[in-house]
Amino acid sequence: MNIDIKVLSSKLEQYTHKLILKNEKCTKINLVKLLLSGMKSFHSNVLYVGDASDLTNLQPTNYPINLLCINYHKASAYSKNSNIILIDTDKNKYTIFNEIQDIIFKLKNIDIYIWKNY
Repeated sequence: MNIDIKVLSSKLEQYTHKLILKNEKCTKINLVKLLLSGMKSFHSNVLYVGDASDLTNLQPTNYPINLLCINYHKASAYSKNSNIILIDTDKNKYTIFNEIQDIIFKLKNIDIYIWKNY
């Protein structure tokens, strides 16, 4: 099951955040990974969670990716065709990563419950 990045963003109401959609064709997420400095391979259906400092060593991509960037005020624009959730928080990327996993788990369980009772 895929979770739309817009739905995921709407579940982050406890944070000051902003969703920037640059590619409407690439909004479905079925996996979450930590963004690591120096990553070279990305997949369009993955949400990469990282701090703004992780973006500094990444090579720009020509294909769409989904990012959740913490402390975005330290970062410049990363990609012309990526979807980015910008979050301003003192929490680290590991805590946010776990919270995102919890949100996705709950959304998938709700969807399964609705499907079974439909």
